[in-house]
Amino acid sequence: MKTFAGLFVFFGSIILYFQAVTIYIVYQLKGIIEYNHFWKSIRWLFKTHGTAAYDLVTKSFFYMLPVLCFGVILTALIINRGKSKANKTLHGSARWADINDIKQMGLLANEGVIVGGFEEKRFFRKPKKYTLIHNGPEHILTYAPTRSGKGVGLIVPTLVNWKHSLVATDIKGELWHMTAGYRKSGLNNKVLKFEPAVEDSVKWNPLLEIRKGDNEVSDAQSIALLIVDPMGKGLDDHWVKTAYSLLTGCILYLINDKEKQENGQVSLSYLDKMLSDPELPLQNLWEAMSISDNQVARQVGQDMLDKPENEAGSIVSTAKSELALYRDQIVAKNTNTSDFYVYDIMNSDTPVSLYIVVQPSDQTRISPLFRLLVNMLIRKNVSEFKFFQDDKFKDYSALEKAGRFLQGKDTKRYNTIRGTGNYKHRMLLMLDEFPSLGKMDEVQKALAYMAGYGIKGYLIVQDLSQLQDKYGKNESITSNCHIQNAYAPNKNETAEYLSKMTGETTIVDENISVSSNGGLLSKKSYSKSYQHTKRNLLTPDECLRLKGADKNSKGEIARAGEMLIFVAGYPAIKGRQALYFQNPVFAARASIKAPEFSDKLHLLDKLKPASIKNTEKAEEKQPATETVQENTENIQEITVNEQTENTDKAD
Repeated sequence: MKTFAGLFVFFGSIILYFQAVTIYIVYQLKGIIEYNHFWKSIRWLFKTHGTAAYDLVTKSFFYMLPVLCFGVILTALIINRGKSKANKTLHGSARWADINDIKQMGLLANEGVIVGGFEEKRFFRKPKKYTLIHNGPEHILTYAPTRSGKGVGLIVPTLVNWKHSLVATDIKGELWHMTAGYRKSGLNNKVLKFEPAVEDSVKWNPLLEIRKGDNEVSDAQSIALLIVDPMGKGLDDHWVKTAYSLLTGCILYLINDKEKQENGQVSLSYLDKMLSDPELPLQNLWEAMSISDNQVARQVGQDMLDKPENEAGSIVSTAKSELALYRDQIVAKNTNTSDFYVYDIMNSDTPVSLYIVVQPSDQTRISPLFRLLVNMLIRKNVSEFKFFQDDKFKDYSALEKAGRFLQGKDTKRYNTIRGTGNYKHRMLLMLDEFPSLGKMDEVQKALAYMAGYGIKGYLIVQDLSQLQDKYGKNESITSNCHIQNAYAPNKNETAEYLSKMTGETTIVDENISVSSNGGLLSKKSYSKSYQHTKRNLLTPDECLRLKGADKNSKGEIARAGEMLIFVAGYPAIKGRQALYFQNPVFAARASIKAPEFSDKLHLLDKLKPASIKNTEKAEEKQPATETVQENTENIQEITVNEQTENTDKAD
């Protein structure tokens, strides 16, 4: 009844409006025209166009607008009379993000990392597709089961869109073949392929990363810890603790022995040979270490001399068992010298892209070396923080006077001290299958501060339980990742976590009851009641049933599936995968052939032993062909979301 009454008043107000306009015009032109019907005002509006009376007619429509506004207000009051007083946010106000929320999140940048896709629904038009790109310093955590499309939907588009330095774990070497070509020829990156189990890999020696002086002990301890505890379980065993101490002393002995430096014997493979050499009795080694120039090496050498032979033998056996990887001749060759240093990646003249490649069959045995590399990447690139100060206010009194003068106005611009990491290029740390590298406490701790040093983390796990299995229930990785995104999960634990992340919303159910005394002409009475219930915006069951990517008969992804994107402080996004081959810009970039050889960097040659310098070959540069350069230039002219807009216009 309220609706019919409201419609009656609304249409009546429209008729009354035109009636008032007609009467006003007749009044102003009395003697010239006479009143006929209310719709005459509409006819006069068109008939008087171009005449002197047209101005009067148009003003009449404007002067009578209060009559129409009164009718609209009255209609609203009638329809809303007695409407529910229910509190629709009683238990929560969660909702899905719209395009305005996404703009506020800063996910429509032209460059940066890809976090997903979004379709804006429009009336009578095709949905407008967006590629969600984040370029801030915040870290990202992704939940993506195996074969869910994370490679084609997140990793590949990110690697062809991120313009700065990059370190990426590359299972099977696919990322190198799909993205290294564009990163070299299109982004002018130095591209390095570190695959220690094959012959054509660039070389990297962990021991040459040790900083001489005040930092050499901590660096040596860090390397020794990662060797004896490759999975991050902790030093709970006596033999592991003593092996850790032994390796620390041996490493410091090697890097401080000038003769071994000159002979190129500063490497982990030589360290293994030194502890296993039948021609060099261990007693002689302990004696040599006990007179070393390094204090820690001397202490370790003396400790080993003081230990019983059986105990010393057990300690050495424990240490050697964790060095078995470097007995592989290929691995030993690729770790005896360095074609690059981790400091180069953020401080070279041009950005550097490092691909850490491993075949699935070698992943378990090679992962300790990768953990060493990632650990040194963080340690050596977060070692310095510079502060800058504005000279506008040289003393406190000047700043205090300025504050009193402003009296509550914006004083943030008078923050005169700011700090930043000392680097030339930002670095993206793209770690696919992150838990498979083992527990890395250094990474977990560094997530809290490494963004200030220009390092952006992009961590990919299969599910929440996989992450918690390595780092425990109280891990801090999720809390330090500003953005989290997820494909359809396979486990209930992950589904429950994602459901909670969407937030709680309030559902209001309206119940209407009718009562009467039973007579034919009896008056009926109506009563309403409202029931408030709460539910997650997306239940765990609905999370498990998120539509996955469609695949063809070969198992290849053909159509994007649904995904969830969470940005701290904003509503959750229900988006779609951003498949690179469905984006012309990304597809063109990924089609550029990878270089035949890796680049080599020699920015820190002064740190290398003389024998290594003399035996290294000159860097081989692979110039890009004119065709590739022309294609790359054309690709860079159009941004990702501009391409989408052009497609919409064509539609």
